Amino acid sequence: MDVVVERCAGLDVHRDSVVAMVRLPATGKSRRRREQQTRSFGTTIGQLETLADWLAGFGVTLVGMEATGVYWKPVFYVLERRFECLAALRGEREQPRRLAEAADPGDQGQELQRDQCWH
Repeated sequence: MDVVVERCAGLDVHRDSVVAMVRLPATGKSRRRREQQTRSFGTTIGQLETLADWLAGFGVTLVGMEATGVYWKPVFYVLERRFECLAALRGEREQPRRLAEAADPGDQGQELQRDQCWH
C-alpha cells in the first residue's frame, strides 16, 4: 500500500454521535505500519469542537466522513475551518468512488491514505 496521506481520519456520522478513527504512522522501527485510534463524540457544537481538537492533537490533515441525510452538515461546518474535509453521502446520486463503499471509519481512513477516493 502506498501511503499518500500520512495522518487522516474517517468519521461515521449519525444523528446523535460521530465515531472517529485516526490513522497515523506507528511508532518504533517500522514506520510503514499504521496505528489506529478510535473514539466516539456527540453532535453538539461543543462536542464537535472537542472532536476537532482531538483530531488536531494527532496532526490530522484530511478528514473523510460518511453520513445519511443532513447529519454531516454541522460536522463539516465545524471541521472545515481546520481540516480538508470530504463527505460521502449515502443515498446521494453522486458519490465518491471508494469512500462510499467503506464499511467503517477505519476503512474510510485506509482509502483516504491511499488517495483512492476522489481521483
